[in-house]
Amino acid sequence: MADVRYGEHPNDFRLVFDMAFPNSVTGSPATVIGYAGSTTLYVEFSGVNGASNVASMPPGQVVASVVPLPMVRNTGRLIFKITLRKNAPFDAYYLSGARLVIDVT
Repeated sequence: MADVRYGEHPNDFRLVFDMAFPNSVTGSPATVIGYAGSTTLYVEFSGVNGASNVASMPPGQVVASVVPLPMVRNTGRLIFKITLRKNAPFDAYYLSGARLVIDVT
């Protein structure tokens, strides 16, 4: 995982997990995204290593924090815990260059 970015968009809050910033890679890692309760979302990547630090979220956004879980680093699995301020739906999709986008509304 090379970079994790975020930003406010007109109708949602966007998280971008960039597997190869600034270079592109071929293929896509296996990804599982799911809720654990109403305000915790987990994103698990298989076939990746490393994690960048994620900056603090801006106040007042639907996403309160994004934290890489340290117990799975360097195992080919990487899990991020996303804490939400409220129960919120998401839309996830890959862009070219192994970039996972999650829009939370």
